Amino acid sequence: LQRQAENFINVGFTGLACSNRREPVGRWISPVIFFFWLPVAKLAGLLELSTTKGVALAGRSCARLRCSVHLRGGGRAQTAAGIFSHHTSGRHMAEAADRRMEALRRHLLPDTAPPPVLHPNPSSSPAVLEPSPVIIGGMVLDIHAKPSVPPQPCTTVPGMVKYISGGVARNIAECMSKLGTGPFMISVVGNDMAGDFLLKRWRSFGLCTEGILQVNDVATPVVSNVFDGNGELIAGVASVGAVEKFLTPSWIYRFRHQISNAPLLMLDANLPSESLEAACLLAYESGVPVIFEPVSVVKGQRITPIAEYISCTTPNEIELAAMANALSRSVKYNFHKKEQCKDKTEAVEYLFEMLSPAMFFLLEKGIKVLIVTLGSNGVFICCKQRSNFMKNQRKCKQTPFSTQILEKLDGCFSSNTPDNFYRESSSGTCVFHLPAMSASVISLVGAGDCLVGGVLSALCGGLDIMPSVAVGVAVAKASVESEANIPDNISAASVADDARRILLSAKRLCIMNEHQRLGRSASQSSCFLT
Repeated sequence: LQRQAENFINVGFTGLACSNRREPVGRWISPVIFFFWLPVAKLAGLLELSTTKGVALAGRSCARLRCSVHLRGGGRAQTAAGIFSHHTSGRHMAEAADRRMEALRRHLLPDTAPPPVLHPNPSSSPAVLEPSPVIIGGMVLDIHAKPSVPPQPCTTVPGMVKYISGGVARNIAECMSKLGTGPFMISVVGNDMAGDFLLKRWRSFGLCTEGILQVNDVATPVVSNVFDGNGELIAGVASVGAVEKFLTPSWIYRFRHQISNAPLLMLDANLPSESLEAACLLAYESGVPVIFEPVSVVKGQRITPIAEYISCTTPNEIELAAMANALSRSVKYNFHKKEQCKDKTEAVEYLFEMLSPAMFFLLEKGIKVLIVTLGSNGVFICCKQRSNFMKNQRKCKQTPFSTQILEKLDGCFSSNTPDNFYRESSSGTCVFHLPAMSASVISLVGAGDCLVGGVLSALCGGLDIMPSVAVGVAVAKASVESEANIPDNISAASVADDARRILLSAKRLCIMNEHQRLGRSASQSSCFLT
């Protein structure tokens, strides 16, 4: 019976390979025999058509066809089965046979190739999942244009234009990798020149591309920015629709095991709301802390349905107000930047007065820690109670980077340091300020991403939130002194001294219990609420 099955398959192959419109016998009977008998035989257990045997059967049938074609040349070609005649050249017959055999191969053999449109990248990670932080968000090609003279409307000016790997999530992940914390990235790029550029760069770091989807007929996310001579952004255009369209809940769910084993999950707000929710739920089920990066004023408002799942968020002053307004039904929070302050101390006090209501409100909504970036004025850390959101220290793994940082910061934790105040404030709300370091600014692009990358690397290495933020501020300083989004030379040795100075300069702004905080917000509402 097995030999009979193979014979029927053989005839079917030959008939399908040689059939054409002018010979109805070859066109209809052989396919019917082939496609009817094959599933019946397989179901009956009479024939196990393995990949090897299928190819062998196809090869024998195709060989008979090729033999006849080459013997007959360009004249009247007679097949071994003798079921049709065809006026054509031998070369064309062979090509036609090859096309039909390829169609048969796709029907018979297991589909091992990626889908024709969506191309998941091959895994470059080990079989056993190591706890790695998971980063989900955009991979973007940044086009930086920096004029050498002041730009003029309606004309071009000379300058420098560069292609740089960018994207908030991608920048954070690259920064973490350079600090010794290898992240698992979930993102999407197009199957185009920009996508190939980003993937090549990513592989050059030795990082896994399994979670990066490559899509045909879709443009890789691109952001084109124009800067002034001081590195400040003048204008920019972002085209990141691929992230919102293809970073779907189903794609994220494919990597649920990586998420459940991660020490933390970082989401950037380029994701659509349904994907943000799906990722947060996966993390919540496994007790994985979630860090939310707002990206922009508009996209930061996507925090609304997921605020209760967020362990930490990293907005700037304007994004903080926008996030609070998105979650508030009645009170509106505004931020007005003071143009001139006599010194840094006055500037920090003013910023605290302006921003504290929005910070306290977001804590009420369930967010555990706020890291508010203030540009040249440093960072606010605001948290409710003693909030150690890195609860599962088993997933944290000390790296050479974190070990060197801890050694350098040893001795910073005396009874007078903010970290000790932080530990003592177990039942209230506390706010601390960490100053920025003076720097020789070349470009401000990527500084915020480097700050977040430094914080997350330190947290994954076992550091507490205060020293981790100090590390982040030090890494941000290295970023603004580099043309690249992520400087190539960042290391523990290059940032440890700055991190120590930043931590020793940190100041406590307030520690208050719930009643004091509510009373303070009510008494000051006329100053910064409208």
